Amino acid sequence: MGKNRKHFLDALIKEHKMSTIAEVGVRDGRTSFYLLDQNPNLVVWAIDKYTGKFYNDEVADRYGDRLKPICQFSVAAAREIEDASLDLVFIDASHQYE
Repeated sequence: MGKNRKHFLDALIKEHKMSTIAEVGVRDGRTSFYLLDQNPNLVVWAIDKYTGKFYNDEVADRYGDRLKPICQFSVAAAREIEDASLDLVFIDASHQYE
């Protein structure tokens, strides 16, 4: 998917009229921010062990309740999201077994 991933995901979200997604492994937030900017009704659960790299007061003010950061590893974060509430989960985190 490479650097075109955000465009692919945006097209997928629009085509299937998705309203709630999760990105696992957000790093600096570029993909999540792009998707939120392109889809004004989208909600993104942003899951990353180090949310401080992308989430601050400015970001919170810009996206409000549409961006839901979870500062945990993915297995723990999954427990905080209601079952069957997501239209898509984009996994871009570490792929190490541990």
